[in-house]
Amino acid sequence: MQFEDEGEFVQTLTSEQTPQPPNFERIVELNRGPLLTETNPLEPLLPGRVKQLVEAGVVVIDGRDEREFDAAHVPGSINVTMNQSSVGTRAAWMVDSEIEVITTAEGDEEARRMARMLEAIGFRHIRGYLTGGITGWRAAKLEVEMTPVLDIPALAERLEREEVILLDVRDANEWEAGHVEGSIHFPYWKLRDELPDEIHNLQRSA
Repeated sequence: MQFEDEGEFVQTLTSEQTPQPPNFERIVELNRGPLLTETNPLEPLLPGRVKQLVEAGVVVIDGRDEREFDAAHVPGSINVTMNQSSVGTRAAWMVDSEIEVITTAEGDEEARRMARMLEAIGFRHIRGYLTGGITGWRAAKLEVEMTPVLDIPALAERLEREEVILLDVRDANEWEAGHVEGSIHFPYWKLRDELPDEIHNLQRSA
């Protein structure tokens, strides 16, 4: 209601749109299509079977809290925490919705709920969910990966010694509101397709 001119309104609205995930057109097609009243069955998968599928190229999407994921996760899995909004949209930025995926979360019910969220935004190749989550995975004596976490003083020390590069993957408005001097801004939704030049240069010099 702040605008009297329609053209100005449209220009302002479209200029403020956030980037759309790669499967945006597919989501629009789904919304225009017939109403889906039934969901695909979800198969509970034992850890050993999940390991086989991961080795064959299936991607595990883990919906747990970031700190729980950092402490232990299925090797090669991707964390899209359910503690924040837009779970499906964030997953679509990181994982191609055409490939096969498996979900895992805090418990089986949460893993099933995440699978339904992914279905709602166009994921149609969900093999199932990891029964028992990471607890079941560990009980099967399968290897886990961990993500080291640095506190602020340790990070500052390593940055000062030029031992690490700090990659800031937040959105532009967050970056502009404040960021660590010398860090590289590269929104997370770009990472599926490319890496910033600074990272490529580091890899080539390693």
